[in-house]
Amino acid sequence: MGYRFNPPPNWPPLPSADWTPPPGWAPHPSWGPAPQGWNLWVEDPAYAGVPTFVPPAAPGVSPALVARLRGVAIRNAVLGAVIMLIGLTVSVWSYAAAGQGGHFVVAWGAVVFGGWRFLRGLYQLSNPTRMLANG
Repeated sequence: MGYRFNPPPNWPPLPSADWTPPPGWAPHPSWGPAPQGWNLWVEDPAYAGVPTFVPPAAPGVSPALVARLRGVAIRNAVLGAVIMLIGLTVSVWSYAAAGQGGHFVVAWGAVVFGGWRFLRGLYQLSNPTRMLANG
């Protein structure tokens, strides 16, 4: 089942029937808020298999907020990957520099924390609106 953008009745009509908001889009303030409980994304069998930029959100969650949450999720994933790679690089370099029988450092803290942050970012990216409920 696909989803289509469903503007409230107090907003102007869509430019075309298959229009979806682009990344970072926000409604013009003069349009006013959506009515209480209005779903901006509704299921529509005609849109099955059609990708949309913004996944269906909870009622009243603006596409701009969802886009911002996706940015936070991507930042978490990228930062986690960088921290984990730094920890792995330090560990491998230390092991290589230690020589036979020498001492070396395993930066397990950076590897574990970076991996956790990377996985957290991927989890958040799977559904950005989940961050609203989980903080």
